[in-house]
Amino acid sequence: MKDDLRSTDRYWLANYLESQLDLLESRHALEVISTHFSALWDTEEDLTRMCECH
Repeated sequence: MKDDLRSTDRYWLANYLESQLDLLESRHALEVISTHFSALWDTEEDLTRMCECH
């Protein structure tokens, strides 16, 4: 079953530009959401470590 799903995903990604764009859009949304919640929950120690690293 898993192999069938993987091959179907590969087929759609390889043959339909819209599916590639949808995947990129979904990834971007997840990154934005993750960043947002990370910023909400950061501590002074986290901020200090980030400033030191960047």
